[in-house]
Amino acid sequence: ETRDHRPHMTKLLPGVLLSLTVGAGVVRAQFLSGGQTPAERPFTIVKLDPALDQIIDPGTTPELLGDRFGLTEGSVWIQEGATGHLLFSDMLDNVIYKWEQGKPISVFLENAGYTGKDFLNVGQQTRRGRSAALLIGPNGLALDPQGRLVICAMPDRTVVRLEKDGTRTILADRFEGKRFSGPNDVVVKSNGSVYFTDSVSGLRGAAASPQRELPFSGFYLVKDGKVTLLDEKLRDPEVAKTAFPNGIALSPDEKHLYVTNGRKI
Repeated sequence: ETRDHRPHMTKLLPGVLLSLTVGAGVVRAQFLSGGQTPAERPFTIVKLDPALDQIIDPGTTPELLGDRFGLTEGSVWIQEGATGHLLFSDMLDNVIYKWEQGKPISVFLENAGYTGKDFLNVGQQTRRGRSAALLIGPNGLALDPQGRLVICAMPDRTVVRLEKDGTRTILADRFEGKRFSGPNDVVVKSNGSVYFTDSVSGLRGAAASPQRELPFSGFYLVKDGKVTLLDEKLRDPEVAKTAFPNGIALSPDEKHLYVTNGRKI
């Protein structure tokens, strides 16, 4: 063949779409991210309080730690002497990843959000850019006072603790005998008490799922093995229509619990 007649080919590789013109010396790569390459955006830190400058240098620039993930969540830092590592969830890959300075990103825990095998009836549907996807992985992460990892295993509909030997202990899976719909985020107090939110994100079909047992989304306290609903108003069917507890955090002195609930805090 002459160069004028050599074919134009499109080839799919994992995570990459290559457009090749053979013999013409042209190779154009578009990395898939919801169907298009993200546009470059300037980085800025928006601060509401000048005290933020004591925590983050105003001249700080971002550093890319990794990409090509599904849908990341729940980052938590594990201190180890003068250094440490970062753990974070991937709700599409169903793993917890580990980032450590100077090392490749690795898988810290497989099957971290869903430990079953029935992928036809688990995980809420969502969109990632133009792609339809299932949330089958873990969500929020936290550390308890002993340094053990606490995981919102959203599709398993449980809050679990990862023991030092790698085994998993279920801290909460039901309220008043009914299974949670999908623990979303978690924070642990210095006395070991666990606070977490529950949403419908662990269910195929979300709020309309026939597997749903609790008719509302709530936020809870787990203390001494007992699970307590912290806002009884969420039982009201009218309130439950718009209530969606999500992020949860404690103030530094642990006297206040902050919860995002839809568009409210």
